[in-house]
Amino acid sequence: MKQYNFHKLLLILCFSCTRIFTLAQESKSEKLTRSFNTYAQQNLEEKLYVHTDRDFYVTGETVWFAVYLTDEFRRPFSLSKVVYVEILDRNNRSVLQAKIQMKNGFGDGSLFLPATLASDRYRFRAYTNWMKNYSADFYFNKSISIVNPFVRLDSTVTSAPKAKIEAQFFPEGGNLIAGVNNKVAFKVNDSFGKGLAFSGALIDQRNDTVLHFSPLKFGIGNFSFAPRSDHQYRAVIRLKGAEKRIFNLPPSQASGYALRLTEMNGKIKVEVTSVGVNQNAADPIYLFVHAHQVISKVEMKGAENNNAVFELDKSELAEGISHFTVFAQELKPVCERLYFKSPTTLLPVHVQSDRQEYEKRKKVSLEIKGNPADRLSVAVVRIDSLSQLTNHISDYLLLSSDLKGMIESPEYYLGNDSLTQKAQDNLMLTHGWSRYKWDAIFKNEKDKRYPMEFYGHIISGVVKDEAGIYKPNVVGYASSPSKTSWLTASRSNDKGEVFFTMRDFYDTKPLVLQTNRKTDSLYHLELSSPFSSDRASEPTTSLHLNSSNEKSILTRSVGMQVQDVYAENEDNKKANLKLDSISFYGKADEIYLLDDYTRFPVIEEILREYVPGVMVSKQKDGFHFSVVDRFRRRPFEGSPLILLDGIPVFDENEIMKFDPLKVKKLEIVTSRYFIGAADVPGIVSFTTYTGDLAGFKLNPNHVTLNYEALQLHQEFYTPQYQSATSNRLPDFRSLLYWNPAVEIDESGKQTFEFFTSDLTGKYQVIVEGISISGKVGGMVTNFIVRE
Repeated sequence: MKQYNFHKLLLILCFSCTRIFTLAQESKSEKLTRSFNTYAQQNLEEKLYVHTDRDFYVTGETVWFAVYLTDEFRRPFSLSKVVYVEILDRNNRSVLQAKIQMKNGFGDGSLFLPATLASDRYRFRAYTNWMKNYSADFYFNKSISIVNPFVRLDSTVTSAPKAKIEAQFFPEGGNLIAGVNNKVAFKVNDSFGKGLAFSGALIDQRNDTVLHFSPLKFGIGNFSFAPRSDHQYRAVIRLKGAEKRIFNLPPSQASGYALRLTEMNGKIKVEVTSVGVNQNAADPIYLFVHAHQVISKVEMKGAENNNAVFELDKSELAEGISHFTVFAQELKPVCERLYFKSPTTLLPVHVQSDRQEYEKRKKVSLEIKGNPADRLSVAVVRIDSLSQLTNHISDYLLLSSDLKGMIESPEYYLGNDSLTQKAQDNLMLTHGWSRYKWDAIFKNEKDKRYPMEFYGHIISGVVKDEAGIYKPNVVGYASSPSKTSWLTASRSNDKGEVFFTMRDFYDTKPLVLQTNRKTDSLYHLELSSPFSSDRASEPTTSLHLNSSNEKSILTRSVGMQVQDVYAENEDNKKANLKLDSISFYGKADEIYLLDDYTRFPVIEEILREYVPGVMVSKQKDGFHFSVVDRFRRRPFEGSPLILLDGIPVFDENEIMKFDPLKVKKLEIVTSRYFIGAADVPGIVSFTTYTGDLAGFKLNPNHVTLNYEALQLHQEFYTPQYQSATSNRLPDFRSLLYWNPAVEIDESGKQTFEFFTSDLTGKYQVIVEGISISGKVGGMVTNFIVRE
């Protein structure tokens, strides 16, 4: 009986230990899931795509572009209201910049290319303020070429380049583990990123051949072998007509984890093998799979014979790129790799012209069919030897936006045939995706330096004292002279930073930044650039032209100059904005149009004679204002906010010296008012006839500058012809039509018209777009213009 009870007790004890172990492992899975979900909630993912009218320009032309802002599921994203656009030269210096207003995830703009730009290849990039919290590799980036026809081309542009051979090797999972059959992907390309065809051999330190290999597509492929820990391996690359090149493989490790992913019949198998890490069946292995910051699978398994095998259905994965991470003890990431699932359907778009051939200056009618509420952008441009298309919205948002480095012909990888699927996997193995830092995820780091611009453009700066030390808890003010008072305030944080949200702030305007001179006279504000100082790791490749491009460059240059002379007034039209004509404080409690009253020679007499809402007193240090609280019928304590054309004036003596004959209107707010971080006991606002301070001298400590705010929309010009001879001015347009905001109506189609120019040749219609559900796609078609 005692023996029976002993065995029973032992059984219960074993069961309890197993249960405790299982619960402990489950809690780690939950920790992994919880940590990642918390990170995802605090790190909303934004993606950008920019459709430019073309990719090759001459100086004097304009870059027209449409901006698409999406969330991680490629749906139009409306949180950020501003996108920053730059053109960088090969030295990563910004040569052109613009701030583009976004509405419901869409925006558009233009950049004029001045004759100061040199002929070269440039980087066009775009990002939001929120995206600046992450790597510049995940900004929108594309290459554009610019030729300056007025400057003799440099020999580096016209001479044939010497391409270097570059080779990289990527063990699946991250490490080459000795004694295990490892899949190793390779990428062999020239210095311009173009994949090379070659034959290769893997040799060891004794020059014995281990295997032969060759690329599948674009210089990319893979081979498998089991390395030995005491061997060094090299790859011999032979190109046709070139000397062989030898590259070292990463050294094999005697201990670690190896990952191997295979796919068959809609099932994905992930096998994890541990070598020399004291792994036993009791030690868990975790597989974590996610895409677009959404978890697809979390599974834990014990290692049997140093192996753990996971299986999942392909249907469990989202379209696009999924991230597979393997964690070992203490949730340490030990292997990573990417997997691509092709989209089942793209955005259905069909575009058709009413004819396939046209004469010069004839009307073209284009009909686009799609789904209602689809948002599209359309460019119609002449094809010449300079034409190039580097990316499309579908391959960029589904593929390129989640990968570092250049991808050759990314549109190829959206197919579903077996060869394309093999090429997809090779691409995933050769492009690391380091958006996620697991240490930061587990630590739940919340600090975000750059806020999301929910309400409009944010101007940032820092408050410093005379010694250059950052000062917290100081109120700064940002304003712009205007007939309509506009002002915002911000209190500096512990780093001395202030952030001013600028609503409806367009074009180039004077901007004044200051602190309260009465209370903070020793402090000053320094403006921070809203543009990112970070640069992508991918270098800009060189521009190389030859004699076959000469005619195309001449045609484009002549066309640009003709348009500049004969259509200058039409090309520079900007949209008229209907902005709020009411001051930031709304309708004032007291409003005085001074021409309706006796004109006094000094401000003091105006306030004393017919402005009951303001009391003026004179003390040893000069004049003091106080506003009468309309609710309590007695003066507020402290000075009100005094404005001149919207600019705060903190010294009443200065406003008293101002000529009242320059003042058109006086407004009084007779209640306590909150402006951002500032709490003011009433407002006294003077408005001049001109709205530009009328010669009032600002304090030298103020930051005063012409600030380039949100870009005003510029209208694309296309002429209208009644007949081919109705207008005798020359027309050498190579860009016939540009529309950044085509919306499909309820009938499922949209029709628009334009006229051909005097340039004959083949023209391309490029349509790109997105649906509200996140489907992306487009279409390219052609027509011909003859004599």
